Amino acid sequence: MPDRFSVSGTAVVTGASSGIGRAVAERFAADGADVVVCSREQENVDPVAEGIREDDFADVETGLTVPTKHRSVLEALQQVGYGEEVDVRTLTNMTPSFDADDQDDVVTVREALAANPIPVLVPDHRVRDGPSALPPEVEQKFRSFEDL
Repeated sequence: MPDRFSVSGTAVVTGASSGIGRAVAERFAADGADVVVCSREQENVDPVAEGIREDDFADVETGLTVPTKHRSVLEALQQVGYGEEVDVRTLTNMTPSFDADDQDDVVTVREALAANPIPVLVPDHRVRDGPSALPPEVEQKFRSFEDL
C-alpha cells in the first residue's frame, strides 16, 4: 500500500508528547522532515524531541549583522560540528587572521561568543570554556543533547 502522506520541509505537530501526535512526529522525522514538536508542558516534549532526530542546522543559511571581527569568529564557530566541542584557544586559531597567543584576539573571541545574536544557529554552547549568549540552563540542555 503506498504512503498517503509525504512531507518535505518542516512539520509542526501539536499534541506530540504521546499517542497519535507522537507517532506522527516520529513518522515525519523518519521520512526526513524537520519536525517541531508541541505540547502543553515542556517536560513532555523533551523526550520526544531528543528521540526523533538530531539536527545540527548545517543546512541553515545565516546572515549576521555584527561587527566584522565578531562575524569572523561566529563563522569559524559554525565549522564546529554537532557533538564536537572546542576551547576558546582553538576557536581563536580557527578564526582567520586571529592568533591565540594574542590576548586582544582571545578577548574578541570571548566578546563575540557573549554577544552572539543567534546562539541556536551559531552554537556557542560548543565552546567549553567560553561565554554563551544562551541562558545557563538552556546552554546546559543543548550540551546534554550533544553529550558534551
